Amino acid sequence: MTQFSHMLPRLFRCAIAAFTVVAVAACSAPASTTSPSASSSSAQANASSGHVAVFFPSDGFTLSQSTPQNTWKQLAADTKSQLESAGFDDSDITVHSAGSTSDQATQVLDFLTDLGIEEYGAGATESSESPTPSDSSTSSDASSSPSDTSSTATAKASTIIIALATGQTADSKLYSDYVISDNTTSDGNSAGASSATDPSDSGSSADSSSSGSSSAGFSSAATDESQSSAGSTASETSKAPAASGTSSSSSSTDSADANAVYSLAHMLGAAQEAGVTVINLGSPIEGFTANVQGELSSPWLIGRLQALGIVNKLHLASTVENQPQAVEVLIPYNDESFAQQAFEGVWEILGPFFRSGRVYSPSGKLGANSTADSWKSVAYAATSDDDTQKELESRLDASGRAVSHMEIDAVLCLNDSAASGAIAALKSMGYTGTSATINPDVSISGLVDNLRGGKDITKQQVPAPSHTPSETSTDSSAATDSAQLAEEQNTLRDTRDSTSWPLITGYGTYKSQLGSIVSGEQWFTGLEDRQGYAQDLARIASGIEQGTSLHDLTSQVNSLSEDDSSASNASSDSSSANASSAPAQTFVLQRTLLAITADNIKSSLIDRGYVSAADAGL
Repeated sequence: MTQFSHMLPRLFRCAIAAFTVVAVAACSAPASTTSPSASSSSAQANASSGHVAVFFPSDGFTLSQSTPQNTWKQLAADTKSQLESAGFDDSDITVHSAGSTSDQATQVLDFLTDLGIEEYGAGATESSESPTPSDSSTSSDASSSPSDTSSTATAKASTIIIALATGQTADSKLYSDYVISDNTTSDGNSAGASSATDPSDSGSSADSSSSGSSSAGFSSAATDESQSSAGSTASETSKAPAASGTSSSSSSTDSADANAVYSLAHMLGAAQEAGVTVINLGSPIEGFTANVQGELSSPWLIGRLQALGIVNKLHLASTVENQPQAVEVLIPYNDESFAQQAFEGVWEILGPFFRSGRVYSPSGKLGANSTADSWKSVAYAATSDDDTQKELESRLDASGRAVSHMEIDAVLCLNDSAASGAIAALKSMGYTGTSATINPDVSISGLVDNLRGGKDITKQQVPAPSHTPSETSTDSSAATDSAQLAEEQNTLRDTRDSTSWPLITGYGTYKSQLGSIVSGEQWFTGLEDRQGYAQDLARIASGIEQGTSLHDLTSQVNSLSEDDSSASNASSDSSSANASSAPAQTFVLQRTLLAITADNIKSSLIDRGYVSAADAGL
């Protein structure tokens, strides 16, 4: 190794330190924390037996229960626990948290230096299209490769698990720390789609020890219309393309973060060359292709999950056109991109039912002629529960109509905060009951007994809406005429009068809303399978330590699958920072989103330790 090569770690450290100062001055980012600390001696001493380094964003401090269930801190704790259960010693695991990508880059640099990896990838600073560190002396020859073979041997069984420490948007904070809202495909679908779950099937929830998906699968009778119009089947939910490893991590990062991301890409590429397996969760890192890309949640998936729940619970596939059901869609937003992606997920599932006349909007904001571009008609600015309350009260206002209360069968609220506002609106307008009354055989006392483990709930088919003959003014053939359909639905809004409580859906599994789930005021919420991801990450790291290939691990980790699109994209892009070190095969890790109702809150949340019985008000 040349004298110049030995200077690289020091120069990179100085450059990244400079970026960190800029980031702190510009953003006042919180200082990074590391637990436990990784010393050079301990890292190298244990690397031969397998070392796992976890680099996650730090969480914002909050004492509120009106926040999503899943945070990076919780995922880090679950992952560490699972790694220890898989046989890793505490000294073999380092967990790092960072408030900025600059802090994170410094942490990764320290870890690689401790492992003895002293060169940081081919062409580390020579991409003409990427920002470069301010110290031009850090450039290395594009054809260079690690010459210290002992580094490769030392790092061989090591695994890096990383999630880019980019700032969350105001919208994504309402759902979880894991939501990716800026990584969309050309058809508008968010990358990394995972199949959704049937919230009405409490009996199929798997416990945390299952190697497969740990949430219930949607009924195979989801939609006849969706199969032909949306190109999807109920038993095989359509999946958006997996994320490319060369996708942009964020379009809004400042120059300091951009430089830090650039440095991270090269350092992680060098780690791969030295034998380290890199698992990236969430936002892909620009210029870098991970060995495993973990796909978490997205606005598209969150919207789709709730729409599928409504389709299955209300049995819309078997609803006849002359007895359509009333579904209102609320899309609260601060960021238009988030709202648009969420609505696309909703509309893929509900769109066919609006077009066929099986579903109508009480407010008239959606109809047979609506498209995926109609998101603006149901989107509204929301910074508090009051905004949703006012929005729904306005939409369901029966003034000037022949009814005192407009009939409503379901309200898709998108997140738990909006669900809280919708509950307040319905109460203020005189709607009564709970979603438990949708199933006449389920009482509130029965729900409580089920949650306490006393008995199971016997589930019956949801009854069709009770409409009088005078209210059904069309036959199935007329439903194909959109103008006539619109007129008939206006008539329905004028003639259907009901104060019955509708299904209300949300997402985030706020502790503040668990009582509403138990009581039936809110029928549905959702979250990522955090514990399932932690279990999968530990299995992958353990398999790597034992010399098992990622290909072979796909048969042991049901959520892991092969996908070579990222590697081929990186290899074909001459400007990619680490194209020469991109893995020949990229693997995708994706788990099913969990759908939570009163039926399965005990098995899916309480029994698995996500929340306590006291959190649910029991």
